[in-house]
Parts: sequence; C-alpha cells; structure tokens
Amino acid sequence: MDTPHYVMMKIENGIFDFLTEVNRSEIRILKYLLEHMHYGNVCYDRQIDIADTLDLDRPYTSRCMTHLRNLEIFKKYRHGVMINPEYFFAGSLEDKPKLHAMYNKLGKQEESIDAEDY
Repeated sequence: MDTPHYVMMKIENGIFDFLTEVNRSEIRILKYLLEHMHYGNVCYDRQIDIADTLDLDRPYTSRCMTHLRNLEIFKKYRHGVMINPEYFFAGSLEDKPKLHAMYNKLGKQEESIDAEDY
C-alpha cells in the first residue's frame, strides 16, 4: 500500500479546537500517525512501535491514544487506526465521501485500544 505524498486538512470543523485539550505527547503521536498514514486514512503502525519510535512509555502512549480517540481524531480499524477524514484525509476529493462512510461505520464496532491487542 502506498503512502500518500500529501495530506489535506480541513480547518472549518474545529481541528484546532482540540489543541487546547491535548498535551505535547499527544500532538507528537498525531503527527506520527499523519506522517505514516496511507491512502484510505489508515495507519497500520502498532502502538508499541509508535511508543518506541517516539521514546514514550507504552502505557502512557496507550492513554494518549485513547484520549485522541475520545476526541474523535481517529478510530480503531483492523490492525491500525483510521484518521477522521473530517479533519485530515489523503487521496482525491472524490474519495472523501467513501472515507466518511467507512469512518462512520467504524463507530458501531469500535473496541478499546490497549497495548496488548493493538
């Protein structure tokens, strides 16, 4: 799967509002997820690898990712996470409605994220 050459961000829907609710580590994790996001808005990197790459404690990384998930920045998706296409998306504008539909379906089957099963 190819990594996109660009990531588009929509600022009208309050993406910057969440910045007052996150800490520096959570911003670093989001930056990591965006840098490793594939077409389809999915990052398949494991939470353990994210923690190790960013030199963060694994349980702390789990708490940070849960907080980002609770802010609806992403949802758990198969063996990775899907970034909310309302805020960020990779690919063409024609694909955005499909990404929204797929992201919205995830909310019905989402599981909690922790280091053991992620």
